[in-house]
Amino acid sequence: MEMGDSKFKCKKLRTPLAVALLAFLPLVVSGRPLTPERFVVDQGSYRYWIFEVGRSARIFGQFRAEGSGANEIRVYLMDEGEFENFRNGKTFRSYYSSDRVSRGEINLRFYSGRYVVVFDNTFSASNKTVTSNLRIEED
Repeated sequence: MEMGDSKFKCKKLRTPLAVALLAFLPLVVSGRPLTPERFVVDQGSYRYWIFEVGRSARIFGQFRAEGSGANEIRVYLMDEGEFENFRNGKTFRSYYSSDRVSRGEINLRFYSGRYVVVFDNTFSASNKTVTSNLRIEED
């Protein structure tokens, strides 16, 4: 009977210790950043980042825009060819289009190729500060 009590007491002591230790471990975030964590998109302009996918990858995370006036930004994910159309003011197709939003979330799968993520503020007369945790995780 004493052994049973002893085992129970050991388990009881280990559990809070394990929880306490886990609280101090760093949070593991998968993937690598696709954009800086925080950046400014000037009024009437856009910022973009080009990334390459080997075989397949998942793009995921959230973004949020802040600034004077409407806190809105447009975000697109497209391939390089469509980005040329975008840059030249032509009609383009995108895998993701947010319209004008204050915040958004992306969770898409991409396959081999070169792609571009665009934060578009061309419609606005005020700068936008964007917070982004968009990440790419390759398979």
